[in-house]
Amino acid sequence: NTPPMIQELRIYHLNDKAATLRTQTFTIRKSGSRHYISKDTLEIESDFVGFGLKTYDQMDGVRNWNGVYTISVLAQNKVAYHFEIDRFSFDDKRYINAQTDYAAWRKDKSRFNRTYLLPGNHFPVYETNAQRGMIRVPESKAIPILIEAADAAGNKSSIKTWVKKAKTEIYPEYTYNYHLPEGQENIIM
Repeated sequence: NTPPMIQELRIYHLNDKAATLRTQTFTIRKSGSRHYISKDTLEIESDFVGFGLKTYDQMDGVRNWNGVYTISVLAQNKVAYHFEIDRFSFDDKRYINAQTDYAAWRKDKSRFNRTYLLPGNHFPVYETNAQRGMIRVPESKAIPILIEAADAAGNKSSIKTWVKKAKTEIYPEYTYNYHLPEGQENIIM
């Protein structure tokens, strides 16, 4: 009967190809059953935003931390992303790694669940908007965001916040030596 605990929220400032331009991490505070971050409205310095949730499910009477059953993101009361893991094929296990922010894991062993899909992620446990979980940040107004994590018994923890476009934008487009199209054989010599 214990809802999942949410420890941190990571904000990904994204371009239209889901490349991360910048990240910000916020510690989650809890007051009663309410989870919140220190800022009411998050200013996004790019056209798209994605979220990462550091969340765990803890069974009653057990000390270990488990992954959550579902994570959902609603933008303006519409589903932008929904992940529900009942079971999956052994052939699809490679996509699980795309759910996790590997850079955060390497840097400080933090396991963030991305709430948007990276290119090439075809794991069949997602329901997303047309932007594969990324949320377009409008120029003119702040929009409400609701992020929920739940266990298999339906116990939920959630965070409500707002996002709006920052007055300044970042454009650190990275230059790469190779273009490796998805779904094609790519050989680097």
